[in-house]
Amino acid sequence: MKKCISVLLATIMMLSSGFVVSANTNGSMENFKSSKTYTTGQFVDVSNSDWYAENVKMAYELSLVNGTSDTTFSPNSNLTIAEAITLASRMNNIYYGNTYSFVPGDVWYQTYVDYAIKNGIIKNNEYSNFDALATRYQFAEIFSSALPDDALQVINQVADNSIPDVPLQSTYSDAVYKLYRAGILTGNDANGTFAPNTNIQRSAVAAIVSRMANAGLRQSINLIADKNQEIKEFDKILTTEEISQKCSPAVFYIEVYGFNGKVSGSGSGFFISPDGVAITNYHVVADSIYSKITTTDGKTYEDISIIDYDKENDLALLKIDGSNFSYLEMGDSVRIKQGQRVYAIGSPLGLSNTMSQGIISNVSRILDDVEYIQISVPINHGSSGGALIDEYGNVIAVTSAGFNTTGDLNLAIPINKAKILKRDSTASYFVWSETCYPGFSQVLDFEIFSGVQLISSYDTMISYDEEYDIYDFHDIGPYDAGTCYGYTMVYYEKALEDRGMTKTQISDKEVEFESDSEIVSIKHDFDLGKIFISALKKPVFYDEFPVLIDFGWYSNMSMADIPQRIDASILYSYEWSAYYYQSDYENVLYSYFDLLQEIGYKYIATEKMDSGSTCYLFEGNKLSVVFICSDTEMFIDVCKI
Repeated sequence: MKKCISVLLATIMMLSSGFVVSANTNGSMENFKSSKTYTTGQFVDVSNSDWYAENVKMAYELSLVNGTSDTTFSPNSNLTIAEAITLASRMNNIYYGNTYSFVPGDVWYQTYVDYAIKNGIIKNNEYSNFDALATRYQFAEIFSSALPDDALQVINQVADNSIPDVPLQSTYSDAVYKLYRAGILTGNDANGTFAPNTNIQRSAVAAIVSRMANAGLRQSINLIADKNQEIKEFDKILTTEEISQKCSPAVFYIEVYGFNGKVSGSGSGFFISPDGVAITNYHVVADSIYSKITTTDGKTYEDISIIDYDKENDLALLKIDGSNFSYLEMGDSVRIKQGQRVYAIGSPLGLSNTMSQGIISNVSRILDDVEYIQISVPINHGSSGGALIDEYGNVIAVTSAGFNTTGDLNLAIPINKAKILKRDSTASYFVWSETCYPGFSQVLDFEIFSGVQLISSYDTMISYDEEYDIYDFHDIGPYDAGTCYGYTMVYYEKALEDRGMTKTQISDKEVEFESDSEIVSIKHDFDLGKIFISALKKPVFYDEFPVLIDFGWYSNMSMADIPQRIDASILYSYEWSAYYYQSDYENVLYSYFDLLQEIGYKYIATEKMDSGSTCYLFEGNKLSVVFICSDTEMFIDVCKI
């Protein structure tokens, strides 16, 4: 799967490896020294007239922040929490004379995180997702502890409650006020507005680190508290009606069309920027060629691209062609609390703009190695991809799934996991869910992938032979039926290759893909109007008898004991009742008997024993095979003849 990965070397200069301890513990601002030369026009995207130009120059010369390439700085790009901690740790280490050299490990940022914890820059377990994009307040919290108080002396008068959007009761207020008073931060406008929940940009990072390293760049600002100023909306607990008025316009209904051009499902999504960047669940848009959304004002938009995605966390980032969309501010899912009231807005059962409320039941529920927020808010089919909103009107999670057994056990994906998706991506993807045929690990179920009508199917435990309607493709949006057919086959084959299968061209009408364990052939016949898909698992044989298919492999059962040698035969044992109900076990057994006969074994006889067990005898390939079946166990006695 494609995952958004931050490239540290393009953002922060790494120190050499090896661990060194120095007796020098006296810090000094003089330790920040220029080591590189910045030339005019160094970065094509940094103009001398930009407010941050001098900061970029200083940060570059101090080897604190590099460009994202030799010629670009990417001032509007964001940093992850891991990168922020890394930079803060390095600044702290430089201040104290480079007494540490960071030893790289399997996780590139772990050595910096360990240093930051040891030196009081962050707390242990403070951050659950280091790959998430850092918000401005998180960056302030980290960097307020990067240098000691002596290096961050107060130069500004900034009264309590004078920063409009940083109330003193917030957990990060001490850090933000500290940096304002030291001239490191000045806000985004004349009022000193900080925008704590927005992501930190590289331009701001350059300004902060250069001001921290060079006191001469620090800024003067004086903010006086207005006792009569109103609490900003994002700091105020909103009523249910206010949540609806503020947030509902940003949530939309999405209808998706399968690769064959027919409607395949629907769900929800929400805008996170006015220029049309939006979030939904990966599974909502997977296996689709086209989608359209309807906003709460009834407008429909059909020019939609998937610009980034995270399959493991079930997230997709969309770009809708348009402007001036209502959008949601992203909160911080790390700081949510059990019992906190939350609201969900989405399209359950296709009923768009549906709002419900509940509480956070568990802040971190791990299921199948994926982290969710467990909520009591009702979630139904169609709610997937909707917004989970806190009492301040910030989106804190993406509603994702529910349990069928009850209405108040439901799941949402923490919004911080969506923050690492690339908003500025210009890519456009087709994505697929990679649902394989039952029992297969590489061959994708063509019906689920394409949406094409299944005409007939003959299935066994190790094979699928299926026929599909080759003319079940339809015009949709910018794609005619022929284009839908072409995309379906191209991307189905690509999906097989992505799963490690190798393609062999059999003829103009047939191709085959093979791996160490599975084979699938794809054949097109326009005269018959059919697509033929034949999937086969390569048999696994007993080590002792390379001509006898391993029953444990076929039935997905482990042996109850190691094989036993009895005279000239070998006895294999299975406790089938631990895996199957009797009727299911009998179906597996009889289909295995059919397979034996296909590979050269002949059925000889069945005998009922006094013990109640039933014996089945087969011979072939110079072997005698006896199956002894009881109420709970089965033994296979094999000997050469």
